[in-house]
Amino acid sequence: MDFPLSHKTVFVLDHGPTFLQSSKQIVEYDILNKGRPVVIPLSPLAKSLWTCTIEAVLEYSRIVYDVFSQNKLIRFVLSDSPVAVFPESWVQRHQGQEQVMAKFAEHGPPSPTADDCSIAEAIYSAVELLCEVTEYQQDLQTTQTTLENTNPVLIANTGRIVCITNCKSKAHIKQLEEKVLEIVAKNNRLASESESMLPLNQLEFVLIHTVPLEDETGVSDKARRAISPIITSEVIAVRSGRYIATKLAHLVQLHYDLASTTVTGIPMKEEQNANTSANYDVELLHPKTAHAELRKIGCLEGILAAREGVPYETVTLKWCTPRSNAVELQYCTTACRISPMEVNSRPSSCLTNFLLSGRSVMLEQPRKSGQKVLSHMLTSHGGEIFIHTLGTSRLPLEDPPSISEGCGGRVTDYRITVSSASIRNVVLGVRNAAVRRASRELTGGGNFSAIRLSRSHVYGRILRSASKKWDLPRFTARII
Repeated sequence: MDFPLSHKTVFVLDHGPTFLQSSKQIVEYDILNKGRPVVIPLSPLAKSLWTCTIEAVLEYSRIVYDVFSQNKLIRFVLSDSPVAVFPESWVQRHQGQEQVMAKFAEHGPPSPTADDCSIAEAIYSAVELLCEVTEYQQDLQTTQTTLENTNPVLIANTGRIVCITNCKSKAHIKQLEEKVLEIVAKNNRLASESESMLPLNQLEFVLIHTVPLEDETGVSDKARRAISPIITSEVIAVRSGRYIATKLAHLVQLHYDLASTTVTGIPMKEEQNANTSANYDVELLHPKTAHAELRKIGCLEGILAAREGVPYETVTLKWCTPRSNAVELQYCTTACRISPMEVNSRPSSCLTNFLLSGRSVMLEQPRKSGQKVLSHMLTSHGGEIFIHTLGTSRLPLEDPPSISEGCGGRVTDYRITVSSASIRNVVLGVRNAAVRRASRELTGGGNFSAIRLSRSHVYGRILRSASKKWDLPRFTARII
């Protein structure tokens, strides 16, 4: 059985002294005294490469934990001596944003005197982690083992390694890729001889080379390519700060097949003046299946919009004022968990609190003219926020077709008279001859039946001689 690459992801993070250097992204923190002419504000701070990297990685994991409740597992490896690994296993209960943040706080920033931080050793540990069996894989192995076959059924073991480091040169990148090939081959040999491990059938290696804001990357991007029959490699060169945060926000959408929806026109009162209100936008991430209905009816392209500074498009849907006095059962085709892109912003916080209080919000497609079309609904279930896809296409049961005959291929275009005559012709009688005649009628024209006037069928009956020694084959042609 094939497994998606997103089932197991391991982040390999460079915890060496190189990541202590400044990212050159300035943070103004003395905002209160900045506008006062008498008081001299404190100097701004600059985050380190390690801080910017951890912030981006935590946003990646937060989105995954928000959108997927299970079977999307993430572990982290720090290039310390010895290598630090957390969570300690692939068990689902060990997964969670709070546990991950606590572990990062426990290990702290890199040590300025650490000289033996090897990224190659961290990659070796990451491959070993991917060879371990998860609870979900173990359950599938157990259920697929039949009584006739007492040997466990092997399932495809796949995974992804995202390595964030500072490469010295192109030769260094080539060396790391060759190291990955060597490590995977060695661990596959060991895993094939072990009952508690699974050899890797497919591995995606993503190498992210990050540098401070004002520095040149020195390394160019390389699109995903195969470096062996089971390993693909991708090289991404990105500056630190907001750039690496945007890149990882884009990668999480690619890795987990997510899509973006921006809710526009959210009315919200101003903090300084409660009597006035303004409209805000909130971007949400969710599985792409929430847009399947829009794609099916051909409306997706018209509401896609590009966002400034990000390499992806978002679907724009308008806020529709909710009605809280009635609880209605909506016809939904899909329900997906969502995660706000900017979870700490005031608009996102107000929207999530509004939905968690038990309210529901309808979302409509932006149109310049015509009738308003409600395509999605935001609501909460059990303390988690979902986006529901509403059925916007015509339902078979909401408008029963008329039985009167019409023309032009409309829903009233049915061969009522012809169908009634055909049914009367094949009514079974008590005599054997009537049964045989009805059988011949069904054999001749029952395989295909045109139910609309806009469709026709031409067919020939089986011709038999009087002595029944020969017969001509029946032919059937369909004309549309």
